[in-house]
Amino acid sequence: RNSSENIILGDSRMNHFDLNSVEQMTGERWANLSSGGQQLNLSEELFIWANERVPVKNLVIDASFWQMREGSVSPQADEVFYIAEHPVEYIFTWDYAKLAWDEMLSKFDIKEKEEATQFDPEIEKMIDDDYKYRDDFLEYALYNIRRGCNNYSIDQAQIDHIINMVEITKKNGGDVKILIPCVQESIWDYVIEPLELEDEIAAYKRKLAKHAVIYDMEWKNELCKQQDIWGDGFHFKDMEVYRIYTNELFGETDANVRVFEEEKE
Repeated sequence: RNSSENIILGDSRMNHFDLNSVEQMTGERWANLSSGGQQLNLSEELFIWANERVPVKNLVIDASFWQMREGSVSPQADEVFYIAEHPVEYIFTWDYAKLAWDEMLSKFDIKEKEEATQFDPEIEKMIDDDYKYRDDFLEYALYNIRRGCNNYSIDQAQIDHIINMVEITKKNGGDVKILIPCVQESIWDYVIEPLELEDEIAAYKRKLAKHAVIYDMEWKNELCKQQDIWGDGFHFKDMEVYRIYTNELFGETDANVRVFEEEKE
């Protein structure tokens, strides 16, 4: 409702920017429309909704091998838009209040969580035999991420979502930065390399580089090899570490990011 022509879009990894720092570094006000589990179809919906209110001039959006895979889809945002446009009704409507309450309670349903993460004997042995990584790193890589990457292939529809947002922003006279976030080394060792995803990953980056500047941190840099800064294979442990992304995008880049300038036709 507090519209801005500068927006950040993406999944949970983009939801940790300190907007005060971003605004101090850029001299402009920014809005963050990221959310946990947000896939590119939902990012595009949110972008179009925001652009109809104030034409977007600066867009920062994420892309990753996880989002680019076939079948990576979020629910549509109709209910979110309704709530944004009818805030008072949200507060006093029983259906919305009950939905929020049930969602909160579900996060504390320990039994349900345990059933969802029942160990596969083969995976459990891999975890027991590996002393390089914390158990929670291995569980995240093997149960959360690897299971979603079997029969992996890049979905052109995901690339098209980003291209559409880039083209609209450029028509508005604006600029786009694509951040490809870092992943912890355990994701490389237990997902990307054994499933031979490197060629697919390189292919989607080449396609995106034809349309916007890419800040690529999805490679085996020094950050990915650390363990103490990571909460799991995708997410940094705290807000202070997330300043890495702020500095790379809005300050000075360092050796942990590969910047691919837009390829001119």
